Amino acid sequence: MKSFTSFTSLKLTRSGLLRGLMVAVTATLLACGGGGTIPYPGVQLRALPADFSTRLAVAYSPYRAGGPNVGEVSSVANIQQDLALLHQGGFGLLRLYDCSSQNKVAENVLSVLTNNPSLNMKVQLGAYLAPNPGTTPANETANQTQLQTCIALANQYPNLVAAVSVGNENLDSWSGSPVAVADLVRYIKQVRAAVPQPVTYDENFAAYANVSTALLNVIDFASIHSYAIIDSVYASGSWDWQQTGVTPSQSGSSANTRATAMMDAALHYTQANFTTVKNYFTSAGYPNLPITIGETGWKAVASGGEVQRASPVNALMFWTRLQGWLSGSAAKPVNIFYFEAFDEAWKGGDDGWGLFNANRQARCAALSLFNYPSAEQTSAQCALSNAVYYIPTTSGSAVTAANYEVFRSNIFTTPATVLANSANPSALPVWNAWQSGATAVGSVLNSGCATTGTNPDANFCIQITPTPLSWGWGMALTLPNSSDNLSNFSNGHLNFSVKTTYSGKVLVGFMTGATNGTGAQQLYQVLMPLSPGSYGYANSGQWVNVSIPISALIPSGVPASGSTNSAALQMGMVSQPFVMADIFGTTGNSTSSASAITVGNVYWTQN
Repeated sequence: MKSFTSFTSLKLTRSGLLRGLMVAVTATLLACGGGGTIPYPGVQLRALPADFSTRLAVAYSPYRAGGPNVGEVSSVANIQQDLALLHQGGFGLLRLYDCSSQNKVAENVLSVLTNNPSLNMKVQLGAYLAPNPGTTPANETANQTQLQTCIALANQYPNLVAAVSVGNENLDSWSGSPVAVADLVRYIKQVRAAVPQPVTYDENFAAYANVSTALLNVIDFASIHSYAIIDSVYASGSWDWQQTGVTPSQSGSSANTRATAMMDAALHYTQANFTTVKNYFTSAGYPNLPITIGETGWKAVASGGEVQRASPVNALMFWTRLQGWLSGSAAKPVNIFYFEAFDEAWKGGDDGWGLFNANRQARCAALSLFNYPSAEQTSAQCALSNAVYYIPTTSGSAVTAANYEVFRSNIFTTPATVLANSANPSALPVWNAWQSGATAVGSVLNSGCATTGTNPDANFCIQITPTPLSWGWGMALTLPNSSDNLSNFSNGHLNFSVKTTYSGKVLVGFMTGATNGTGAQQLYQVLMPLSPGSYGYANSGQWVNVSIPISALIPSGVPASGSTNSAALQMGMVSQPFVMADIFGTTGNSTSSASAITVGNVYWTQN
């Protein structure tokens, strides 16, 4: 997930001191894991401050609007409000992500802490690195500016800056900011030679579990990231989040037994990630290198594949388990930085991790620390009995009504209403962007919608804004834990209204099969490239009505990514009754259009 002091000369030699320094290792280690020597190549480790291991730690970014991509500068007043809220909850250690002189996050946070000593917080500074500096001179220049600012701040505030992290998730294959190991080593050595604090690098545990010893040679401690909830979606079989061997049951105010088993397994997976890295360090000759967990957390809001997992109550359960681990006697990291303090809307589909929402209202985990006057949930809503858990997808008898509503206002009223000759979905549909919410943002509109077509909804539609990855983007309307039997609609039509100026083709259709498991999914995607001029579709910027025969869509069907090759069309199990996407390799588009696509009046007909 996605972040500098006057120069202090500390000359380090990483060579022939092995024998003499190994003798002193045990005697010089502090309780928090700092100090001592790495057996090879024998460089004196800088001890982490003693309170680094005892302070409640959290990842913090203050962005409330457009984020760093548009150069948002958070006001000192906003930062002061944020830190006061965190202080009330007992947090005393912040992880920051960049030292940008443009966004001024680190500079303003340190200023607030200096002017408000009662907050009593320490900081782990972070230097954000632009990609491929070895081949992109402008990025090398940007990185040097970032590093020099970090160095200056670390030396200007030696009593507040407890450690410095150089780089963040730059080695992963999926990294949006790849940096070669040689460049990371060069940057870390540069910063370490210029500041007195311990220096680290932040990276996913899997990358740290086989990282080059060239990097281990230059850090004072390792900061690893572990995300059980994300790996349950993208690392199939990494851990058993479904816990189908546990029968769901409720008992008083306790969590459902299956939810409890899932959250216990999530902690065990996180602990196993830590052990994997620790064992690698030992085998590579670095048994005394301290380890912190620089990021781990649990989503309070499902923005993609985390359905049946993400909720404020499940986040509370994960939080309490992490704190129990730290306070116990089992092998554990020096500290754990919880990700993250506040929601950040600019992250789109990767939002929803916050202890507080974007309006600074406390969620359940924060409420467990302090009775905040402004809260998103009530105490009753935070009861463990409200935890979510895996429920297998089910499907009922065939829908017999002439029309099957998919996305219209009548479905979302309380109570829902049913139109004449129509059937509503068996579960309230939810819009999910592909890749855990990362590839598009959906905003439901209450004005400016379609005024023509069957049963028009002038005040109800969704605006889909693509945020594509290299392969494209996708947005699906999903039936959580359910599917509908639309076998009577095989000779009918998929209908919707649309307004856009999106360039080129888009993919439109639906998906069948199970959508919420790991392992051998049987998800089958039926997505047809739709060109302007086909079936009523146009990208003229005006509302048009589209009607596509289901028989024209079906020939485009293939097993979805992550599903077995045996996945086949199941009209009796339609789990995503509407999908819109742009897979560049299929549509022929080289990049995504910047234009939003507004959609309403989505429904199926039997003829």
